[in-house]
Amino acid sequence: MNITNRNTDQRTVNTDLKTGIHYGVISQNQVLQAWADSSEPFYHINCPYCGATLKKKFEAKRCPSCYKPLSENDFDCLEPSSFFIDDKEYLAECGEDGDIFILRSPFYTRCRLCSPCAPNAGYLLSPDPLGVEAYCFGDDWFEEVETGEEIDCQYCEGKGKRIYPEHSPLYNGELVDCHVCNGTGKVKKMVHKAPYPIFSAKKRKK
Repeated sequence: MNITNRNTDQRTVNTDLKTGIHYGVISQNQVLQAWADSSEPFYHINCPYCGATLKKKFEAKRCPSCYKPLSENDFDCLEPSSFFIDDKEYLAECGEDGDIFILRSPFYTRCRLCSPCAPNAGYLLSPDPLGVEAYCFGDDWFEEVETGEEIDCQYCEGKGKRIYPEHSPLYNGELVDCHVCNGTGKVKKMVHKAPYPIFSAKKRKK
């Protein structure tokens, strides 16, 4: 999609000029499942004969530069040039290097700047209370982690024992220890948690 680095001014590159919030950068491996579920492929379509950009993309019937006819077979082996999200909440893109640039989000955090390869962008895995403000993903993008708090097991309703349904390989028609909580009736509370503090962009003081 090539939505990153639009601004060429090195003092404000990789920054939302309307809000002053820096673009956030995070490895796709940190949010792999959520990114796979939410992102879409972007194809940069070029003529396979002369390399000219095809504005009509897959719908192009003839190259506007070399005038050679085109068909669907000409793009059978085409790979996405990037993956992106552009919805009501987020605008983000991930290229071949596996780093996601977050250009719009309802959330931000404070972190250190990236290396020179992403000038002026915030590296989300280096949180810093005195760092720059950078767009980030919310907690629900990350895998669940234990909180240390114990809660009633939802599978046995905190009783520690249950009768498994007939379709379960554990069914024997009798009341047995719940395998989820090992008969204790308690489990560790799990929550989705980002590896950085999250703040609301809407409530941010300008």
